[in-house]
Amino acid sequence: MKNVFLIAAALGMGVARGECSPAEPMVRHASPVQFQVLKPYQKEIDAEPTVERKFAYITRAVKAEQNVNGRRQILEAALRIPGVQREKFLADVLATEEDSGLRSQAATGLGRFGSERVLNLLADAARNDRTTMMVLGDVAGASSARRAATFAIAELAARFPRIADEAAAKLRALPVTEDPKDNESLADARAQALYQITQNRALLTPFYARLRSKDARERERGIVAFQFFKLKSAPTEIVGALKDTNLEVRRWAALVLGGIGDPKSAADLMAVAGNRAEDASVRCNALYSLGEMKTTAAKDLLERLLSDPDAGVQSNAAIALYRITGRKVKQFPEGYHVD
Repeated sequence: MKNVFLIAAALGMGVARGECSPAEPMVRHASPVQFQVLKPYQKEIDAEPTVERKFAYITRAVKAEQNVNGRRQILEAALRIPGVQREKFLADVLATEEDSGLRSQAATGLGRFGSERVLNLLADAARNDRTTMMVLGDVAGASSARRAATFAIAELAARFPRIADEAAAKLRALPVTEDPKDNESLADARAQALYQITQNRALLTPFYARLRSKDARERERGIVAFQFFKLKSAPTEIVGALKDTNLEVRRWAALVLGGIGDPKSAADLMAVAGNRAEDASVRCNALYSLGEMKTTAAKDLLERLLSDPDAGVQSNAAIALYRITGRKVKQFPEGYHVD
């Protein structure tokens, strides 16, 4: 998978992680650079007495900061400050920032916190945002904010239902066919965001066709795509994919079901998690999903898996148990951040 998707996964903008190493739990570590940058900036922001002064400082700091990770920390701090100044700041970042990852974060922020006025801005970004480098830690790749802006339009429409028709029209105006040079799945994003607004099941038809493909890679693409429709119930085809002959398809199915969060899929995920004949990475993803879904019925299983022969399964069982019960056991990996 291309580096751009690895970055997008970490930022919550692209595809989610498709596996967890059978030898290592899924652990996020902030780099020393991030800690060095965050502490002084947050302290200075907190010291400003008004929202206006906070954003005046934030604007100066972003312009002066050369380190992308530093600018990311400033942007994340700005996202936590409500007020009209936040919208203007995010719009400026979307228009002027060189790092496409930060522009994507700004677009996502506008979808979550912006007013109806940002619809045209997001639509323009969804169609025209430029391709530039995106840097996250020691991973880099070329991307744009088009994908994030596309989903931000759907987010905005959910918050302001009266603009839903206009928002859907903006999405319909985006390119329908997939560009062979596109590494962001923009045509898929258009359909996924449009479905979120309209709930038109005809939009799902080509994605169900992927799940029926004889090509394992195409089935995998189909599974991945379903995590972005915001479905409330898990399609039987995805539940069935837990038994697919292809390892990657099973890995993704176990992960995507957790994102959908349908309680009816919990029993199938528990069966996968407890199956020692299954690849450990699939079991890890099933455990992750059970934890995300806070499946209380899985507690006894998780307790048993704390002594599983595979260390990764033990760690992920501990993480899931913590998410469900709030209790940390010795198998919980040191340094792992649940939130």
